[in-house]
Amino acid sequence: MEHLAALVVLTLVVGWLLILNTYYHQQVLPLQQYAIAQQMAIAALKSGDRGLTSMVFVDQKGTIRMKTTEVEVILNDKTYLFKAPASIQHD
Repeated sequence: MEHLAALVVLTLVVGWLLILNTYYHQQVLPLQQYAIAQQMAIAALKSGDRGLTSMVFVDQKGTIRMKTTEVEVILNDKTYLFKAPASIQHD
C-alpha cells in the first residue's frame, strides 16, 4: 500500500512538472523573446546606425533593420516591429 501511495505522489509531481514546462514554453518564452527583441531595438536606436545590422544579445542573434518610422527586429525567425520615437525618426 505504501508503494502505491509513493507512485501516486511521484505521478502527481511528474504531472505538475509537465504542466510547469508547458506553461513556460507557451507563456514565458514568447515574452522573453519579445523583451530581447525590444532591447535590441533600443540598442540599435541608441547606436544611431541606420540600415541593416546584426546584434547578439543574451546569446540570441538578431537582425535589426532601421526604417523611417519603425525598427524591425528579426529574432529566431520571428519579426518584431517597434515604432521609433518621433525625436529619432528620420526622412
